[in-house]
Amino acid sequence: GHDLVEEFITDDFKESVKSVLDDALNGKETSNYEFPLYTKDKRLITILLNASTRRDIDGNITGVMGVGQDITELNEYRKNLEQKVEDRTIELRRSIADTEESRDRIDGILKSIGDSLIVTDMHNRVILMNRAAEDLLGVRFSEVIDRPIDFSINDKTLRERMKSTLEKKETGYEFDFEMPGENEQRLRIMRARTSVIINKTGEQAGIITIFHDVTQKREIDRMKTEFISTAAHELRTPLTSIQGFSEILMTRKNLKNEDKEKYLGYINKQAVGLAAIINDLLDISRIESGEGFSLNRVWCKTGEAIPGAVEMFKDQTNIENFTLDIELPEGDVEIFVDKDKMGQVLINLLSNAVKYSPDGGKIVVRGEVSEDEYVISVQDEGIGMTKEQVSHVFDKFYRVDTSDSAIEGTGLGMSIVKHIVEAHQGRIWIKSKPGKGTCVYVGLPRQSNI
Repeated sequence: GHDLVEEFITDDFKESVKSVLDDALNGKETSNYEFPLYTKDKRLITILLNASTRRDIDGNITGVMGVGQDITELNEYRKNLEQKVEDRTIELRRSIADTEESRDRIDGILKSIGDSLIVTDMHNRVILMNRAAEDLLGVRFSEVIDRPIDFSINDKTLRERMKSTLEKKETGYEFDFEMPGENEQRLRIMRARTSVIINKTGEQAGIITIFHDVTQKREIDRMKTEFISTAAHELRTPLTSIQGFSEILMTRKNLKNEDKEKYLGYINKQAVGLAAIINDLLDISRIESGEGFSLNRVWCKTGEAIPGAVEMFKDQTNIENFTLDIELPEGDVEIFVDKDKMGQVLINLLSNAVKYSPDGGKIVVRGEVSEDEYVISVQDEGIGMTKEQVSHVFDKFYRVDTSDSAIEGTGLGMSIVKHIVEAHQGRIWIKSKPGKGTCVYVGLPRQSNI
């Protein structure tokens, strides 16, 4: 109950020691602070202090704990016994570390694990829960400590699954479950894994259950499965046509020249489509391996390059039901880009505009100039997208409304487009509304960064 600073600290250190203690009360801990101190019998000794903030179970600061070591003897012989001082200092630090480890074991576990964690005893009572688990389950640890797991989990299905898992008393037992996500349509998929705690005597002392969010992993697995199916279908379709028409040409000797030309045209068209699919796969493979794109940049006139890419697209695509307009600003603008790669971007955006406009309509390619960038946009009058769909457009293997509209493609095009644009230090964004069409914008810097 005595005043530590006023009664035991020398006058010249009162202010600094008080500052150390005040810092600890404000959450700022101090390690290895050296100062002189009077003992109860008025001896003057030198103390090496570690001041740590003390908190209650809710994280509120309740005081300061000081761990002090009398280093008077070490101080006296420091100059002549340097090695001894070093050894004692190591011992001191080890002692302090052991003390802090014992004191902060629970805090250390909670801070080092980012996933949700619950520790239960052998009777399924909660003895530890970190903040992530509190947020996941919607409870506070202080409300359920030493209470059965039933009180921690509101969802009946999850509660029964958790209880049956804990009853197994096994390490490595896993199960998945669903939790509400950011919106009603998007659930979070969590995976729980148990580990049995063994005490010093070799007996089971409790069970640690860690929850991982595997929503993204499951979504990627789903998209990969869908991609494999889609890629197989997309590859099989042109191959079947190529095989069928080539067999006709080989087996029928009396074909008319116009029929031969027509069948050769079919074969060529399907071969071009097949090459496009393979190019997508090769491009995404290079991206995934970290190779990225090798850009061959040149100064390019937009007034020539954009109409040229549009004409190339017209030659490759049937656009009978579409009106395709180009709106460019007056005066030619030069940008420093890889002409072929940006042509690939524009053709991909035009191809999507056609694919997702089953009833035809108007497609407009625009160019807009600002001080820092040149913005190319492709606008259609197609089926449009929801905000949720827009947020996934650049994901690999993603295709909008594949189950309903049966849109062709591997789902890699927009991911590749994004990588090409970003390789040019540009940006890409989308505005879309269901039933109102979509507009994709590509902003390219007007100045060379090389």
